[in-house]
Amino acid sequence: MSTPVVEPCSTSTFDPSKSRDIITRVEVRGQTRTPTSQWCSIIRTAAGTEISEERVSEDIRSLWAAELVDDVTVSSELSPSGRLVTFHVHERPLISAITIDGPTSLNPQQLRGMFSKDGSVLYPDALRDQIAALRERYLDLGYRSVDLQYRLEPAPDSRVVIRVNVKEGPQALIKAIELRGLSKLKEAELLPLIETGNGRYNAGGAVYHSAYMERDRLRITAHLYDKGMLACDVQPERLTLSEDQRQLMVVIQITEGPVYRLSQASCAGDLATTEKQCLELFGMKKGEVLNRSLMLRGIERIKEHQTKNRRGADVAPELEMDPKKQTVSVRLVVGR
Repeated sequence: MSTPVVEPCSTSTFDPSKSRDIITRVEVRGQTRTPTSQWCSIIRTAAGTEISEERVSEDIRSLWAAELVDDVTVSSELSPSGRLVTFHVHERPLISAITIDGPTSLNPQQLRGMFSKDGSVLYPDALRDQIAALRERYLDLGYRSVDLQYRLEPAPDSRVVIRVNVKEGPQALIKAIELRGLSKLKEAELLPLIETGNGRYNAGGAVYHSAYMERDRLRITAHLYDKGMLACDVQPERLTLSEDQRQLMVVIQITEGPVYRLSQASCAGDLATTEKQCLELFGMKKGEVLNRSLMLRGIERIKEHQTKNRRGADVAPELEMDPKKQTVSVRLVVGR
């Protein structure tokens, strides 16, 4: 079998009177699918120039950045015809096929759509992200003990087969959701803030969905703010799976903190009205529990009044908390 001819990126006539570090030939070996011209367009090391470790390192980084290789090395040889610099590249393989082994509750078409298409380039980081996304999908369906493994099998023509093995395990349903740490508020007041999609998730007898629960924790926090509990803390939920992996306890720890009241309020800036009228629009009175939602609605009324009178509508609330007195003073900077 004849040795394939390697087309160089660049060549230069050898002049023995010049430095032995002058390059006379640059070539790329190991490429299969990618044309030599594409490799050469990335490589800046060129014949006729002195070899530079810094430039070669930049070329290696550029080849990696182009996402064409999963390995690259460089050799430099001195011969009677001059210095030869060779970039030895190993191209990323193409995906020949993806197979899913093991029982799955997911629609096969939907499952296959979560992975790269056959014939596309294999990117290991992307594959790991796809496996992670698949795991999250199973978790959202309640399969808390799902085990996903994958392996790469070589295939002809620099291709690989990706084999994904799925062990779903049993589906875990919520036994109960508990809100702990409450003293001022009742659990019955806060539990309705957790949306359940008509009982499809985040409810007793349903599956746990982390993204929805994260949003619900923000809703609980907002409710506590409206009760004046500005120093509250709603912790991420703690999950406990039963021994048979079929039941899930969900516990959310809440620190209510003190109830803050309004000590004073003031308006300043480019007011379209008097400060007294501005505070009337704000609507909150000294001694009242600082309700965040009511405060925001008052700020919106001030903005609308400013806009109606063609004045600057920005309103920047400046809050100063006094933890000892459990009070808050509010200064509204308007129209700047």
